[in-house]
Amino acid sequence: MIERQKSAALVNEIVNHPSVHPWVAGPITGPLDLTESIEDGSYIALMGKYGGFLFWQVKPGIYDAHSAVVPEGRGAWAIRAAHKALRMMFDDEGAQEIMMVCPKGNIAVLTLVRMVKAKFRGTLENGWWRDGKAIPADVFSMTKLDYETCR
Repeated sequence: MIERQKSAALVNEIVNHPSVHPWVAGPITGPLDLTESIEDGSYIALMGKYGGFLFWQVKPGIYDAHSAVVPEGRGAWAIRAAHKALRMMFDDEGAQEIMMVCPKGNIAVLTLVRMVKAKFRGTLENGWWRDGKAIPADVFSMTKLDYETCR
């Protein structure tokens, strides 16, 4: 279903999809190219045919997670993929905590973080960038202990 990507081809295809790009582009107006970040290992990309998850290591054991799923994969596929990604990160990559930022208005991401039982940590008033301006974003996280107890 999902696997670690060493090439950015699939990642770039997904993040540049018209339904995904506005949520992930930040202040960038053109196409995104994550080739360097994927190929140098800055991001762990766990992707499948409908999208997946990018993880950036903030500190040893602590990762910031971002989802990028096209409409065809939202719902049951995305939930299964998220559970697999969490298992891979906690069991294989040594993650101790995974943070997830959910921009206001992104119902797909909010539903996903709730379905995996991530814990709400607070709201950042200028936590995300969309349509040329900063918008609020809710922050969720899951520790390895949280993951182990909700498996």
